[in-house]
Amino acid sequence: MAAVRNCPDCGNVNSAAEYRCLACGYKLDFDPEEPVPFQAPAPAQPAAVAAQPAAARPAPPAQVPSNGSGAAWLSGIGGVILIMFFLNWIGNPSEPGRAAQLAVGGTINRSYGPLTLSEYRQISEGMSYRRVCEIIGCEGEELSSSVFDYPGTPVIETVMYMWEGNGDLGANANFMFQNDRLTNKAQVGLR
Repeated sequence: MAAVRNCPDCGNVNSAAEYRCLACGYKLDFDPEEPVPFQAPAPAQPAAVAAQPAAARPAPPAQVPSNGSGAAWLSGIGGVILIMFFLNWIGNPSEPGRAAQLAVGGTINRSYGPLTLSEYRQISEGMSYRRVCEIIGCEGEELSSSVFDYPGTPVIETVMYMWEGNGDLGANANFMFQNDRLTNKAQVGLR
């Protein structure tokens, strides 16, 4: 039988290893030199439940067995992300034709459409952002930008843009520009 003691404040029965009363939080006195048998702490219960005989107490809630992978959690989050992606992919009906014009120095005379593999192949390193926009037909979505401005060195402004693509689900292309010149490009799923 494990050693127990009553709380002097509320009378709750606590294991001798408890530092504070599980029912009221009262600081229990103990002698650190006195050996105390180990007992896992019991879950805190309201005083009304603790006073009931064990047979009359409500059963603890059933726990769902878990393999630790969090698969259910991940599938729920994945489903939400997939729905958001699909809704974005089919477009917004309040944007008829999703027509877009280039705001920098002129207009592009074709409706916005997803980037094609043919357009992607026309784009090469060294092109300006404006020239890339003319080939694709619209401006890209800026994903990130940074400016390197260290005394004694030339200023380097780096900007990465993304265009949605025509092809597989999630098709897109990313283009990185430094000082308005294309330095890197990558695509996934374009047709």
